[in-house]
Amino acid sequence: MEFKKKISNVAFGGNWSEELLTQYELAQALLLLQWAVDNCREKDVNTSEVQMALHTLTNDLEKGKMLSDALREAI
Repeated sequence: MEFKKKISNVAFGGNWSEELLTQYELAQALLLLQWAVDNCREKDVNTSEVQMALHTLTNDLEKGKMLSDALREAI
């Protein structure tokens, strides 16, 4: 079952479940970028999933666009 669905029925107060989801999404994005690094010599890793991972990781950073542009160029 998808992580988001697993925590959707939890009815505790606070925003801890949203934080868990954010941490999970960031971890998944980092894993996907690690996959891209590990496989970039053998295959084309410029996929929509990798592009979305870059967006997820750099969207809220002050210099995120500059970082993601550099990574996209490297891909």
